[in-house]
Amino acid sequence: METKEKILFQALKLFNQFGTKDISTNHIAKATGISPGNLYYHFRNKEEIIRFLYQKMREEIGFEDLALPETLCDMMAYCKYVATVWWRYRFLKKELVILMQKDPLLQREVQQDTKMQYEKLLQLMEHLMEKGCIVPLTEEMKHHLANTIALYSNFWILFLQTFGEDVSQTMALDVSKEVSKALLPYLSDKAVKELNKCEGV
Repeated sequence: METKEKILFQALKLFNQFGTKDISTNHIAKATGISPGNLYYHFRNKEEIIRFLYQKMREEIGFEDLALPETLCDMMAYCKYVATVWWRYRFLKKELVILMQKDPLLQREVQQDTKMQYEKLLQLMEHLMEKGCIVPLTEEMKHHLANTIALYSNFWILFLQTFGEDVSQTMALDVSKEVSKALLPYLSDKAVKELNKCEGV
């Protein structure tokens, strides 16, 4: 593993464990086993490290180049995969709004991605209707369902934190179940059977 990747690996561990506020570049350098000067050779500041981690997360998710799923099972499998990626980068899910306020470059990236992802969700609604997986929806209902899925996707971990308990990986990954439940009232009978089959019901 090259030094730059080691820095990102250790930064991710520290941010997930302690949050970004209490972790400095000196902490990251020490955990990596390098001098602060060596760290600054690779990254200008902590904000740049956070941006690189955000970019790594979005690359792992691969949402931008993702083809629309052929089946509901494919869609739910992808939801579960995305949830595992989010868990690996969970500090971003917990702190993203605050981090965006501190870093205009990160803010611009996140806003662009959010708009792109929302358009993908609307395309998904159309795709599922065309395949007979969900009942015909009005424009208002398409946006409502896309909003619901987006809210679960982006704020599920934050919601769990409001209960004042430590959020476990199992709890965080339950977001895919919540998305499934949100879709359920709009699924065709055929789609419900398919969903139950792929979920082992």
